[in-house]
Amino acid sequence: MLSVYFRFLKDKMWSILIYAMSTIVFLEMYVALFPTFGSVAQDKINLLINSYPKEIWTVLGLDPASLNFGKITTFVATEQYSIVWPIIVVILAVSMANSMIASEVEKGTMEQTLALPLQRWKVFAGRYVAAVSLLAAFSFATIYAIVPLATMHKIDIAGMNSLPLAVSGLLFGVTVFSIAAFGSALFSEKSKSAFLTTFIVIAMYGANVVGGLKTDLSWLRDYSIFHYFNGSTNLIHGTYVDNYLLFFLGVSGVAAVLALVRFTLRDTSV
Repeated sequence: MLSVYFRFLKDKMWSILIYAMSTIVFLEMYVALFPTFGSVAQDKINLLINSYPKEIWTVLGLDPASLNFGKITTFVATEQYSIVWPIIVVILAVSMANSMIASEVEKGTMEQTLALPLQRWKVFAGRYVAAVSLLAAFSFATIYAIVPLATMHKIDIAGMNSLPLAVSGLLFGVTVFSIAAFGSALFSEKSKSAFLTTFIVIAMYGANVVGGLKTDLSWLRDYSIFHYFNGSTNLIHGTYVDNYLLFFLGVSGVAAVLALVRFTLRDTSV
């Protein structure tokens, strides 16, 4: 199983580096812009914030009263980690999940992999754990990168809470990956696998939006990954969303088990 683990790491190492560097470039752009943005009077920013309907902030999981755009944490939490970062993680997770199973089935090379003296569950487990390891490296690297970047630009980062964001971000990525792994095990084409995951992720995003806009439908947010990964709560306040661990581990665990069962039982020649 270790050979499968290290082979997947080797195959995906450069992809992870490219994704990580691209994400850090986005972060550097926001950090470099912050001194100019932060010089704007806070009362003018508050006026702009108050002009938006309060439902917008509910959807984004932000408390406008606690937003202080004179701090780098507020700025990157709303710009980078509430918008850009989740999109990149979803793309990365789907890409790795497709490479894990569907891509090989589609190309007809899975039979060669299964010809190795390894049980199917060991092939699956080795690749799954490798993907989680890569997601962990990506999450912590792209989130903690703000520390040296802010230091380089002489920006005060006192009060920054990177650990809750990194942990929640990792679990967010693992959950998306597990769902995508099920799609990869279910279908023989990458396009169908990606479509299923995209549909589920968009449905969860929609549930978060609708739940934020409609008070009587607020319960929908409890079923959305975008509710439990919250840049404002994690980075600004240094706390976790209630029941985040139960949700992430529950959904990713169920999806991973379903993917394993499907991969173990399926005919990989079609």
